[in-house]
Amino acid sequence: MKTFKIVSLAVFSALIFVVTAYFILPVGIGYINFGDAFILLASVFLGPFSGALCGALGGALADLVNGYAAYAPFTLVIKAVEGFLCGILLHKTMGKPKLPVWQLILGFVISALTMVLGYFIANTILYSVETAITMGVLNDLVQAAVSVAAALALTVALKKIPYVNKLFVSKMHIKNINDKNNYES
Repeated sequence: MKTFKIVSLAVFSALIFVVTAYFILPVGIGYINFGDAFILLASVFLGPFSGALCGALGGALADLVNGYAAYAPFTLVIKAVEGFLCGILLHKTMGKPKLPVWQLILGFVISALTMVLGYFIANTILYSVETAITMGVLNDLVQAAVSVAAALALTVALKKIPYVNKLFVSKMHIKNINDKNNYES
């Protein structure tokens, strides 16, 4: 594995951990955080496997640090699936000179909804269907909506920075983004 890839994995995993563990709003049976926004971002820039790894590590470690150890195994799987799905749906999107925002939104929403479904299943196993519906789903939907909005804003903003394109898009082995033949009419 190349140094750039290892460093990118470490930075995104740490960022997901910090944002998930320390920028939280405790609610009901859990907490709302911004970690999913960075899982989605990591998946778009690094790809499906790296996004899955960063999401799983950062999210599960945050659960352990915050005293939600019962959720850590679920989070490991849920965040990995969320990151992998987002990466599959959107990784190639970053190589397009004109970023299709509708495609980003759709990919982010689908990925975030898998997180909601995953925690619904986890809360049903840990508590009950009633608790999962009344306390878990609403919190997770709010977290998903905030994360999709934040990930969209960050992705669109970062896509406009030439250095970010040079670092990440060129690493995807996609045609040079500055090639005039690449631009959509």
